[in-house]
Amino acid sequence: MTLVELTTSIAAPVEVCFRLSLSIDLELKAAKSHRIRAVSGVTSGTIGPGDRVGWETRQFGIVVSHVSEITAFRPPVFFEDRMVQGLFQSFQHEHFFRALNPNNTEMRDVVRFCMPLYLLGSISERLVVRQRLTTLLKQRNCLIKETAESQP
Repeated sequence: MTLVELTTSIAAPVEVCFRLSLSIDLELKAAKSHRIRAVSGVTSGTIGPGDRVGWETRQFGIVVSHVSEITAFRPPVFFEDRMVQGLFQSFQHEHFFRALNPNNTEMRDVVRFCMPLYLLGSISERLVVRQRLTTLLKQRNCLIKETAESQP
């Protein structure tokens, strides 16, 4: 299993950061350069407890799909999404939000995933998948930060 952790400091209230993290539209905008699309379930607007989103992209000429579900939801401090169908053997993304003061938030992502053995498992995790996921998370968090900090 591979672990990716990323912490982002945002000069905005925790409620704003939490709400923006639930935006499918923002997620799609951040992932535009990777040609990721929301194709089923909640495909725009915001997600909530029990909601599912089907994602699709093309990697190395292969269409890759992934369906995730919001499996834990405690506004404005935590939510979790888990893969319910897709390429990974397992995939879990925990989103933590901590108010440092009324106008500053620490947003922390913890992603745990495991690739199936037929895709050379741990080798692909270390050489390709970990880096791509980290890049996607950084792009997403940068957009959340920019959007949150630009709101009055």
